[in-house]
Amino acid sequence: ALDDLEITGSLLGYTVATGRYNTKADFVLPTTSMTLAVSWSSSNAAVISNTGVVVRPDYGQNDSTVILTATIGTVTRDFVVTVLAITEKPVSLILEDAATILLLSGGIEAGVVTGKLELATEVGNEGVTVTWASSNEAVITPTGSVYRPELGSSNANVTLTATLHKGEATLEKTFDVIVTARTVAAEFAGTVADVMAQTVGKYVRINDATVFGISADGFFVADATGSAFVYGALPTDFEQGDVINVEGFVAQYFNALQIAGTPTEPIYVVPSTATATEVAYPVMTIEQVNAMPLPSASAMFNMMPITVTARVMVTGTGNYDVFLVPVDHEGALVKSQAIMIYYKSNIGAIRALAGQKIEIELVLITYRTNDTVWTADFLQTADDITVIPLTDAEWIDVAKESLATTFKNEYVLDKTFTLPTEIEGVAITWASDNVLFDVATGELTMPATGQETITVTASLSKGDATGEYTATFVVGDKPVQTIAAALEVALGDLVHVQGVVT
Repeated sequence: ALDDLEITGSLLGYTVATGRYNTKADFVLPTTSMTLAVSWSSSNAAVISNTGVVVRPDYGQNDSTVILTATIGTVTRDFVVTVLAITEKPVSLILEDAATILLLSGGIEAGVVTGKLELATEVGNEGVTVTWASSNEAVITPTGSVYRPELGSSNANVTLTATLHKGEATLEKTFDVIVTARTVAAEFAGTVADVMAQTVGKYVRINDATVFGISADGFFVADATGSAFVYGALPTDFEQGDVINVEGFVAQYFNALQIAGTPTEPIYVVPSTATATEVAYPVMTIEQVNAMPLPSASAMFNMMPITVTARVMVTGTGNYDVFLVPVDHEGALVKSQAIMIYYKSNIGAIRALAGQKIEIELVLITYRTNDTVWTADFLQTADDITVIPLTDAEWIDVAKESLATTFKNEYVLDKTFTLPTEIEGVAITWASDNVLFDVATGELTMPATGQETITVTASLSKGDATGEYTATFVVGDKPVQTIAAALEVALGDLVHVQGVVT
């Protein structure tokens, strides 16, 4: 009867090689076999009871092996069953782990708040979301905006409560913080124009200004007297189009004026009840922009909205490679005839229009002396850009610009070029005046001795328009130059010198 005895269960497994069972759930222990009564005993009733009730080891614990003994009369038979530990991380533990790593960030240090807080809405990588509540929303809002007590007032104690969510389960974590009272008062308050005429370093307030643009590192405000850039995040309680009062220090960036905060006195923004100002974008040409006097420490520049009609020129894939050039520009980029789009603004919308002619509203922010180019922010969307169709002749100019970086002035090693046969619908055919350069394969071969000059010609056509691009370069071993001669070559050209290393 014992040999005929079987234990069964929907999640009960059996391994023939070991003769052992495994389970994740309760199973049936029969009480009779061949009409004979069977009794059961467990070596660990806390894991498997004498009736087959299973309690799995918790998440993170080891599996537990139990011996169940079946008895008929005085005869026994053992069944070895391994109860598999829980492998699915409990929601309660997921929430506890998420709560452990959830911290406040932003304008806080050692529990003292001076500026906007970054309140996470997700934490960890296990699908935990977070909602926030504040014990004093007049001081800290549930989105992290901070309104410090006024100068001369006491510091404010605030409790922020984070509720962590995973499915229907929740867990709360609280943060007790101190919001310090403001320590400075505006030395001057007034219109944009009046405030931006103050000296660098003065703490000021711009009254009744309209937010008309937001970039990755700040926001732009304007009133009837002018516009200004505020370096620092706009509190999340505000958005473009709102009218505000904003306080900060007059600062400068590449000799351009702006309003900025400090770690202890960040930008301070409060709402205004004044009527919003509609910002004008006067028309300027690229040439007019580049004819303006360059900003200096004694003649600071103030950001200005403008509208330009230009062609988009993209020279790479980095942060400083999207430019606007005159619509009739030909050849390589000339920064003194261009405006660079700053990467902290919506550079991607303009990059996507490489080669095209557009009309666009920008904010000219400054002349960057390190890049030697006037720089602007684009604060709108791709839908706000007017694309002006190019003529076939203009598309040929675009193709020429694209080809301008194909060849260098000199080569001393064999090289294989990929010569395009089409750019933006412009058909291209190639010719070379020297057998050392095979335009069919793009292979450039060095001469056996000395140097030779090669001229490559690209014939371009689109519709009835035609054009030509030529490049001339020298190939072969470069003769040794004197140090003096090497110092006179153009930047980027090859030199060949000999000397003594000292």
